[in-house]
Amino acid sequence: MDRFKIVGLFYFVLAVYLSTPDALAQAPQFQVTHVSENIGLSHQTVTNVMRDSRGFLWISTMDGLNRYDGKRNKIWRHVPGDSTTLSDSFIHAVTEFDDGSLWIATRNGGFSIMDPVTDQIRHLTHSTNDTLPIPETPVNLLYKDASGFLWAAFFYSQLGHLDRKTGYFTPVILQNSITGEHVESVNSILEFGDGSFFISSYNGLYYIPATEVRAFRDSPEPGSTIQVRPVIYTVSQPSPNSIYSFLDSNGNMWVYVLPGGVTRLDPVNIPTAMKESMQSGTVPRQDEMIIEEDGFILHGHEKGTLKMINKITGESVEQRIASLENEASGAKVFRDTAGQIWYGSWGGGLYLLKKKEGISLFNRINTDFALPSNFMLSFADDSDRLWIGTAQGLAMMDKASGKIQTVYFHQKEISIWSQFRDQEGLWLATRNHGLIFIQDSELGKSAPAYQQYTTSNSFLSRNNVHQVFLDSRGWLWLGYEGAGIQVVKNPSDLLNGEPANITSLTTETEESGLGSNNIRKITEDASGAMWVATNDLGFYRLRADDQGFRLLSAFNTQGKSGRQLSHNDARSIYQQNDSTFWLGTYGGGIHRWISTSDSITNFTTVQGLANNSTYGILPDSDPKLMWVSTNNGLSRLNTKTLQFTNFTISDGLQNNEFNTGAYYKTQDSSLVFGGVNGFNIIDPEKLAVPHDAPAVYLTEIRLFDTPIESDSTAIFKKHLKLNYTQNFLSFEFAALELSAPSEISYSYRMDGVDESWVRAGNRAFASYPNLAPGNYTFAVKAANSYGEWDSPEAQLSITISPPWWQTIWFRAMAGSLLLIAFAGSIRYFSQRNLRKQVRRMEIENRLRNERERISRDLHDHVGAQLANIISGLSLVDKYTEFNQ
Repeated sequence: MDRFKIVGLFYFVLAVYLSTPDALAQAPQFQVTHVSENIGLSHQTVTNVMRDSRGFLWISTMDGLNRYDGKRNKIWRHVPGDSTTLSDSFIHAVTEFDDGSLWIATRNGGFSIMDPVTDQIRHLTHSTNDTLPIPETPVNLLYKDASGFLWAAFFYSQLGHLDRKTGYFTPVILQNSITGEHVESVNSILEFGDGSFFISSYNGLYYIPATEVRAFRDSPEPGSTIQVRPVIYTVSQPSPNSIYSFLDSNGNMWVYVLPGGVTRLDPVNIPTAMKESMQSGTVPRQDEMIIEEDGFILHGHEKGTLKMINKITGESVEQRIASLENEASGAKVFRDTAGQIWYGSWGGGLYLLKKKEGISLFNRINTDFALPSNFMLSFADDSDRLWIGTAQGLAMMDKASGKIQTVYFHQKEISIWSQFRDQEGLWLATRNHGLIFIQDSELGKSAPAYQQYTTSNSFLSRNNVHQVFLDSRGWLWLGYEGAGIQVVKNPSDLLNGEPANITSLTTETEESGLGSNNIRKITEDASGAMWVATNDLGFYRLRADDQGFRLLSAFNTQGKSGRQLSHNDARSIYQQNDSTFWLGTYGGGIHRWISTSDSITNFTTVQGLANNSTYGILPDSDPKLMWVSTNNGLSRLNTKTLQFTNFTISDGLQNNEFNTGAYYKTQDSSLVFGGVNGFNIIDPEKLAVPHDAPAVYLTEIRLFDTPIESDSTAIFKKHLKLNYTQNFLSFEFAALELSAPSEISYSYRMDGVDESWVRAGNRAFASYPNLAPGNYTFAVKAANSYGEWDSPEAQLSITISPPWWQTIWFRAMAGSLLLIAFAGSIRYFSQRNLRKQVRRMEIENRLRNERERISRDLHDHVGAQLANIISGLSLVDKYTEFNQ
């Protein structure tokens, strides 16, 4: 009896263990992007991946080092005879230090050390110093521990301390404390929180107590010995070639061995001291080669696959990443410091793995055929269940467990066009089976009792009821394909067997204003107005009250300005706020109607919508966002930036084709979209829009399309000085969003040239020809895939000096000379004029004197002559008197 109790207790404990969330977890699925396909990777065998503090991805390969920024890839290789290049092209790994310098571990060239500001490279090899040189073998490991002490290990050689300043390598002897043998070829170090180490090596697994680590760290001397405790891997393989180890969140130790892959280390083989160290946790590393995700341990596996091991049950599944049938081993996964997962293959290049999350898929295959059909038509819910209307019946999902079961009716294969859950129960509009109501007390049953209304036993116009909706007044609206609308104003009385109070609204009902009897959708807005979507004449907005029904507005291709649609096949209505309404059409995209301005705007594939044939519109938990189901996947629209993000079957959708009416927002704000192959439940929080835009950097500056030579790289360049002949500049830039670089948008501006920001879309370069001499500032910023422009700007100030004849000193000197010349000319002409005046005065004075002289001479001569004449006359007179 006791034996049976023990066995029973064992199975009970096992059942509890296997029912834990991690044991029941589903393996994550990844969307795979072949990154190296289009970036020109230096070699298709990837040995390591590291993301630096700025966000650049450094990809180590068998033939060169690559720096990828999401748009471009820059390559460094060894060039024989050129000491400015790498010391070897076979790169094992790259380590970044706090000063930004990169230490590049190579196979046959020791270390190449790159300055982050200048990209200049210096070397640390076996021949660099004679005092304490590094071994002349491939570099296996470079690890900076939590105290900043730098450890290095080499193939078939020792572990030791590497001094970055002097380049001295101080080896230490790792001695097996059991056998006394030396341990070489250390591949990785897992540091525990208490300072102890767990090392993976070519000779097996070993534990180093913190006291041994500190003793060497405090006094690193050549010939020092550290006692290491061997850790048995398995009885049949006690000391395998191990390359990496990982401690998961449950305290399990996983090791990566070659050959064999990743396995969990049996706790029985772990020394007690190491178990105590494991309790202290581990120190983060720059990269991870074993990854824990959603209860699974992930690692690169053979033939281009990703292996995922359930960390509780040990069961594993694989996902094909690369088509490499001949690959035996060598693939590695890496999680970088930004949390992104990369798959480096042996011969197949580099892949980005983006987890499909936030979108859950349900169809007949993954629900053990609990769904009556994969063709979805409608949904409804309450706090406990989700009801799923399909083309062949109804199913319900328990929200707590996720379990789905079929709901059975007397008739088989009932198509559930529409559903509405109210306080009394669930209303179902069916195809050819009338209207069904299931009372609240029956809703949890797989074969519930129900009431059914058809043309033979009730008021129904037709048995094909396309829509059912209960408004805020308590009126039940029924929509038909071809028979308009019936409004039941007393549904509670109807359920109790009382006669129905019916009002019919058709094209013949003048007060309703309906232009079509083909009803697709009925809903109510926040003001109490009713919206009716028809499949051939657009949308109608009605006022409904005790006084009757009145048409408020109509929207169709013949509508008035401000209400004119691009297509008349109406499918869905969503009210975003008091004045903004979104209208979905089949064939014409979606429309935004602003009631306050009575204006309408059409959005189609031209603006980024996945397809112009839309089915449903639902709001996201973020009020700026909304979702649209289409004939080519789902579109999420940021209504602030008007930027679309599209999701397809590769993101985990049931299919790219969705269905009319199969869209619903649950009470817990999940979004449900159904199509031709099941339905998806979307958790908007897991697909939330990141509000931080990625950092943007200038990656290259070109002068006349040639990279400019400078004392620093473009990333660190802040000021550029050029002469007047160097006036054709172009810039390359990148926002370091590596998961979706094609969805990044850029804007740039050159102060002094551009009056405003230039929107460049995804184009990551700008050119400025024939820049005039002067001072400029070039700035660039980036927006993430959701149109958020929050990234800091990258700026570069530019000075273009003028030619000598346009410089200030030349102009000042020329001005001075002109001033002197002008003053001299004034003096010259003044003096010349003065001399002219003096000469003129002298001539005038001479003329005056001559005139005076002549006048005097003339006066004297005339006077004398007159005297002579007078004297002669006197004599004549005297002679006359004498004669008389």
